[in-house]
Amino acid sequence: MIRIFLLTLVLCCVLLSQADAQLISLEIEDIEIKELYAVEYGLYTEEPIGSVVIFNPTSKELRAIVVLSGEKYINAPMKMTAKLPSKKKTQIPLYIDLDVGVLDLDKQVEHVPVSIEITAYLDNLQVFSSDGITSDVIIHDSHKIPDDDPLKIAMFVDPGDKYIMAELSAGMGKTSEEKAKAAFELLQKKGIYCLGAGSAQVQFPRELLEVKFGSFYDCSFLYTAVLELLGVEAQLMFNPDAALPFYKHEDVWYPVDMNMLSLDFESARSSGAKLEFALSSRDAHTVVLQEAWEKYPPLQFPELDPEDMSLLKTVDKYIEDEDFEGAAKVFEQLLEEYPEDPVILNNAANVDVLMGNMQQAVERYALAAEFAPADGGPYLNMGIAYHKMGDEEKSMEAMGKAYTKLGSYIAMRRELNLDADSMFYDEIDGLLRKAVRHTTEELSATLRARSLTKSQYPLYWKRFG
Repeated sequence: MIRIFLLTLVLCCVLLSQADAQLISLEIEDIEIKELYAVEYGLYTEEPIGSVVIFNPTSKELRAIVVLSGEKYINAPMKMTAKLPSKKKTQIPLYIDLDVGVLDLDKQVEHVPVSIEITAYLDNLQVFSSDGITSDVIIHDSHKIPDDDPLKIAMFVDPGDKYIMAELSAGMGKTSEEKAKAAFELLQKKGIYCLGAGSAQVQFPRELLEVKFGSFYDCSFLYTAVLELLGVEAQLMFNPDAALPFYKHEDVWYPVDMNMLSLDFESARSSGAKLEFALSSRDAHTVVLQEAWEKYPPLQFPELDPEDMSLLKTVDKYIEDEDFEGAAKVFEQLLEEYPEDPVILNNAANVDVLMGNMQQAVERYALAAEFAPADGGPYLNMGIAYHKMGDEEKSMEAMGKAYTKLGSYIAMRRELNLDADSMFYDEIDGLLRKAVRHTTEELSATLRARSLTKSQYPLYWKRFG
């Protein structure tokens, strides 16, 4: 938790009246910001992330406006308004509008800079304005479970995830008992392996299906997701070291020890009963998923239907073979169904650039940036497209926005996968250096890039999922 102590800070301004000048001062006594979690990014426009305490020592009731803003991972400034009664302290809650891009944090913890501005009004006349107050918001990556409410563990279990649904087939039993056994055996067939100890960093069910290896927590999340998808009510008992899933059959809850996934279902149930007894005496929490979801719904990753995912793989092959017309046709098909998907928009625009369709490219980059405002990559690409069009002013404007979001020349190079051996190196490197000279703000950066074309043309290709 971050707390800025300003107990001795008195910020003053002058209220000009028709008669004379009257000095008004406000005391900002405390700014407190709690640690945030990427998995909760959608909640923070409604749930406070902290507060600011303001003391109004004057004889006048004032109206305060507090604005929290930032560049990285933040969609738009959040404005909080409150009355400041005379001679009293007022606690004003703070909110933040995080972008979905925060799910891509590649650090377990990141410090994101924010700015807090405070103004006050007497009627409609501004009588106070603070200097910019800067701070860092600590954000944990999407694999960290928030520790303030046990119910939040339910956010990690999404039975509606199409990646999980694609793994299931019909005829997996009729009763809850039969379905629970079939779900257990399905994970065995998929080669899922569970390690006994819990972990501070957990995987989502879709991730475990891909890597096949996980902790007690990971395997329990996946099993309960499959149970719920099959229509079997599930719950989780857990403490910091272990998690135990339960399925409900004829109004009775049955535990299943996922550490026994290498054995048969009956052995896992028997071991689950022993583990339930052990956990119940070790400060364990029990959460019924369907009840918890009413308050904290599952985190839903941006995703495409499985058929459309295969289309994206087809696009990759077209681009690798430099068949840009073939790639463009597939992207047109995908954009009809997903017109606001920033991944498809950015990568379709890349193909436009490679085909020489620069105007359409910049329009699509602009849309990609609108729908993923925390991502500097589309702005990088837009700057290159404008450069190719000969519009250096707009190129520098776009590059400046990319630099502001990515934070450094090195980060911009890495996003573009700019290779010193590339035939385009001197051209693009000079463009980046020129952009840096025009922009001075420095932020930390998330570095991720790939290049698909044989010619290694430097464009930022946005990852999906």
